Amino acid sequence: MQKSPTITILHIDLSPSVVMIADFLAQFNTLDKQLDTIIGSDKFLPYNEKINKIAHGHYPLTPRMRHHGDQLKYFGEIRNLLIHHQGEGKTYLTLNHEALTDLERVVDFVTRPPTLADLPHRELMICSPDDNLADIIIQNTKHYNHIPVLQDGQIIGGLSHELLLPWLATQTDTSFSDLHIRDIPLTKPHHYHRISSAISIPDAIHLLASRGDYKMLLIYENNTLINLLTRHDIPKIVEKIS
Repeated sequence: MQKSPTITILHIDLSPSVVMIADFLAQFNTLDKQLDTIIGSDKFLPYNEKINKIAHGHYPLTPRMRHHGDQLKYFGEIRNLLIHHQGEGKTYLTLNHEALTDLERVVDFVTRPPTLADLPHRELMICSPDDNLADIIIQNTKHYNHIPVLQDGQIIGGLSHELLLPWLATQTDTSFSDLHIRDIPLTKPHHYHRISSAISIPDAIHLLASRGDYKMLLIYENNTLINLLTRHDIPKIVEKIS
């Protein structure tokens, strides 16, 4: 009668510190690979060079890299200490949960950045061609530089200070209270770009910053306008998500 093969079960006692190191290295490898994806090159680059390339380039994550470059490089130093200077009974570095949590937060942002749907909603300042100009200006208590003009749900232009004020200065025989949006010069519609709320915030900021002709992004969700994004919003958003 043939004997059944003997199965040996190997028990490995993993201390919390070993598990934490393994978790840190796995998170770091995910971050490192994502940097390769962002750069889009098969050429090998050292970790710090990737950070510098993104921080000084024109990538969606460039603002964050500039803001957190030193912290990201510090993660690289931790990784090197863990890989090259541990062992032989010596301990050069002890990880704690705070360091691991910080890395997980950065990895999560780089691999799954927040989308435009995550932006806080604010009062939408839009108008139609039939709206009274004086009413719109009075309602514009937040001093928007650009107000989209929509007709039947389609963007047909924008009310902007840079066109409105010089034009009003030439209207000596026109009553301000009688003017409607259709009576004034509007910024051309191609300066207002429709975008999905599913787009990441870094991608949207990159688009707005790189396209000099875009005055505003109109954020839509299920064909409904839910938010607006202008260049003036970028510093506050970068500060909030950094």
